[in-house]
Amino acid sequence: MSGTEGLCGFVQSYVRNNQSERNGSGDQNMNKCLIRSGQSSVFSFRTRLRLIDEAVNRNRPVLRSSSEVFVAGDIDKQDEIQAMIEEVRDLEKIPNTQSAKDIKTWLKRILVLQSNECYDSITCAQSLRLLVSFMDSSTLHQRAIHSFLKQSSFITRWSTKAKQVIPTMSPINCATTLYHLAVLDIGTPLLGTDLLLMIFKRATKDLSEVPANSLGNMMWATGYLSLQPPQSFLDQWVDVFVATSKSASKKCFLDSIWALSRAQIDIHENAQWSRLLSVWCNDMLQFAAQISTQEHADLIWAIGNLKCPNLASDHELVAQWVSSFKFAENTLSAVQITNCLSTFAKFSVEVEDSMIDSMLSELETKCSELDITGVVDLISSLSTMDKQMPEKLFEEWNPVAAEQMKDLDSSLVSPLLDGFRGQSRRPSDALIDAFEDCIGGNIADSLSCEELCLCVQFISRLKKGESISCEAKILESLRNQLQSASANDLALMIETLGSSSLEVSKEFLAQWLQCVRVRGTDFTFESIVQMMTGFASMRGLRVPEGLVLMWLDSVKAVTESDSLARTLSIYMWNLGRLDLSPTAYETERYKESWSSMSSVISYLIEKHAGSMTTAEISNGIWGLARSFCAIGAESSSALLSSFESQMHDASPQSLANLLWAVSNLKSDLTESFKTAWASNWVQKSQHASPNVSRIASKAMIECNISIPE
Repeated sequence: MSGTEGLCGFVQSYVRNNQSERNGSGDQNMNKCLIRSGQSSVFSFRTRLRLIDEAVNRNRPVLRSSSEVFVAGDIDKQDEIQAMIEEVRDLEKIPNTQSAKDIKTWLKRILVLQSNECYDSITCAQSLRLLVSFMDSSTLHQRAIHSFLKQSSFITRWSTKAKQVIPTMSPINCATTLYHLAVLDIGTPLLGTDLLLMIFKRATKDLSEVPANSLGNMMWATGYLSLQPPQSFLDQWVDVFVATSKSASKKCFLDSIWALSRAQIDIHENAQWSRLLSVWCNDMLQFAAQISTQEHADLIWAIGNLKCPNLASDHELVAQWVSSFKFAENTLSAVQITNCLSTFAKFSVEVEDSMIDSMLSELETKCSELDITGVVDLISSLSTMDKQMPEKLFEEWNPVAAEQMKDLDSSLVSPLLDGFRGQSRRPSDALIDAFEDCIGGNIADSLSCEELCLCVQFISRLKKGESISCEAKILESLRNQLQSASANDLALMIETLGSSSLEVSKEFLAQWLQCVRVRGTDFTFESIVQMMTGFASMRGLRVPEGLVLMWLDSVKAVTESDSLARTLSIYMWNLGRLDLSPTAYETERYKESWSSMSSVISYLIEKHAGSMTTAEISNGIWGLARSFCAIGAESSSALLSSFESQMHDASPQSLANLLWAVSNLKSDLTESFKTAWASNWVQKSQHASPNVSRIASKAMIECNISIPE
């Protein structure tokens, strides 16, 4: 499209939009055009207008004086240069909103200016300032510029010229140019990385000449356009900003924090960046009374989103600015409220319950404003803070979440599921269906094995045996990951599938077993137990002997850990659930492994029985009895002694299962144990199911225990 054709199309759309402004829809439409959703930009429409005004009045390029015509040394072109200067000055006269002809003429002159033979770095910066000044005239002018940049050849012409003149551009004009590009929303997709990199490199040479507020504007543009400047620029920017921070404005401080957070720029753990964090803490205090609730909320989001490894809950920046937040009703958007909650959760900030309640209460009427990120942040943050979503808010949140599920991406799946696990209320059927549809789409291909398994566990728990609509896609994605899966992933995979309603084919299991053989030596005792749990849940499946031998031999390589007692209990429990026994397989190799396993288990029981809970002891000894696994008298005594010492915590199920196991193992019970068991059973038997009561009654006879009258 030629520049003239683009202008004609632009003027037609511009004239059509005049009527919409008279109908009162101008501001709303422009708001949609300029304001980005979620965390793309935290600036409101009015704030954006203020930024444009500042771009016009405070960020003018360093202008050329008349004497510069001669200083340049090009005497032959002084008339042409002077004419260009006069043209730029005349272009500062913005045409009337209602004059389509004047609008077209003015914009055509801007295009022609890009082809001037005397075009230099100052003109390059001034061209952008003129467009920003035009935008500042009215909302219709803003919409006009948006159409102009989209339909005309201005950006192509400007970028071509810019590449030629940026090497001679002053640092302050580099800052101004970058800032105006952001105000005009002209970023990498339109300009390419090379040109923007040129601006950063040129500015780096003399960045010390740039005042603090312009440094803030430069960094704001970096964040708004999501740029990744060279490290050399960032290091020098930090040095200069720290040196000039005493003269920085409130906006400069807020912009710099927001931008580094928005662009996810690495804040390194060194003295240079530590000084920047200190400056943010100390020098910004002078503006504490001037920072509004909205600005404070945006600051909290920025701090929480900083890519700074050493930023913890006890850091001065967090303690000073996050912990001091005071909520005021009807001042924040839904996105800002969820942003604050997310940061509170991340840093475990202690916030008064009354303030959280007020924030959640206000969200009840603003929940529909949330995009998918806000939907996930809300439930995830509350669960992290161990807080339940109020019932009314949960009712409002469910349909919004269901609607937004179509935009769910892989990065949000884990926090969403973490959020669900922390809430006691069941999501609506519509939300569950929407989540299934999302996973059943292409998103499953971008999920890790762990994330896929979390999805299966979540859906299976809620649907309780019902068919899963995304079953085929999940199994396909898991199968595609088998070859690259780690030992832990393979164990988690089979544990998850075993506990779900998904139908695992023989072909899938054959591929899985092949991968297990390849990863054989990588499995830990914990992952072996996960694997056993999965197979124990798959009814009617005979486990290959080679896999069972791996399980039996795994106890020889057990390493100490805080969770070993619990893991050992589950291992013993699974022996019974899998119907393993000394004679389950007839080979000598199996019999040797079983005998060796029994000896090691006896040793581990003696060492760790005291760390087991009553439920773990009951489950473990039940598994040993069910599998006819012989353990020594000392091991049995260790289990019973530990159980007796905490029997008051035992459930009716644990009491019954333990006594059944003891009767089958023919273990001896002390009189004190029998008395304690009978006493606890009397107290708790009324809560036992009929089946548990029958098991206990039969075991009492076998163990010669009588209930006192």
